[in-house]
Amino acid sequence: MDRRTVVASLLSSSVAVPSIANAATGIQGSGGVVARVEGIGGGFDITSSTTIKGKDVIFPASMAGLWKCRRVVTSVEGDTGQAELAFKNLGGAGPIKDIESFQTQFILPKEELGVQNTYEFESLDFPGVVLDRGFEMESRRSCRASWTIENPDLLRYENDGSDVEIVVVQRKVEMPSDKGFGFSELYRITSSAGGIFGVNTVQRAVRVQRRYRRALDEAGNRTVEGLEIQKTYRVLDGIAGIEMPTSTTKSTIKLTRN
Repeated sequence: MDRRTVVASLLSSSVAVPSIANAATGIQGSGGVVARVEGIGGGFDITSSTTIKGKDVIFPASMAGLWKCRRVVTSVEGDTGQAELAFKNLGGAGPIKDIESFQTQFILPKEELGVQNTYEFESLDFPGVVLDRGFEMESRRSCRASWTIENPDLLRYENDGSDVEIVVVQRKVEMPSDKGFGFSELYRITSSAGGIFGVNTVQRAVRVQRRYRRALDEAGNRTVEGLEIQKTYRVLDGIAGIEMPTSTTKSTIKLTRN
C-alpha cells in the first residue's frame, strides 16, 4: 500500500457544498475520496474526480457569443507566491495586481453531444451556453490551448515552452435564475516544477468560485458582473487540504459586449 493510499484511508467525515462566502469548506460530490489529514485538515484526493460526464457550468442563453472581460484583483491574503502561481497557471499573463482585459466567448452545445444544458427561467426551459475555456486561455495568454466541449474538464496549454494541464476534479453549479448564477470548481493543475527540478512536474490544487448577476451599464447596455474567490491548498501525496487554504485571492469580473 503506497503512502497516498494510506493518507486517503483516513476518511472520517463528509464535507458539505459551500456557498461562495464560505469557500474554505470543501465540496463533496458523488464518489471520490474525502480524508482528514493531520496538519492539513479535511482532504480531497485530486488524483480522482467526482465530475459527471455531460455536465459543465451553464450560463444563460443570452450570453452566447463574444464578450470583453475585465478582471481586477481586489485582494490577496496568505501566501502571495502560491496565489501568483495559481493566477498564472489559470491564465493570468501579467502581474497579479494588473487589470486584465481580454476576449471570451460562450457557445451553445450541439444536441447530439448530450451536454445537460437545459435550465428553467420564469417557468420556461432554455438551452444554456458554456464557456469556451480554450478560447479564453488563448486570449488571456496569447498561447495555444487544447479544449473540447465534449470533454470540458480537461484543458491543456503551453506556458513558456512547458505544458500545463488543468483538470476539473470537483464541480458545483448554480443554474441561471433571477438571483444570478455561478459555480465552484476544484482544479488539479500539473505543470513544470521549474528551477533545479528540470522537466519534473508538480501537482497543485486550486478552487475557483464565481457568482454572476446580469446588470445594465450607464447607457442601458446589458452587462454581466461577477465576483471570484480563488483559493490554493497544500497537496500531500495527492491529497489536497481543502479546509486550510494557503492563499485567498478575490477579484471582480465585468463582461461587456464587443
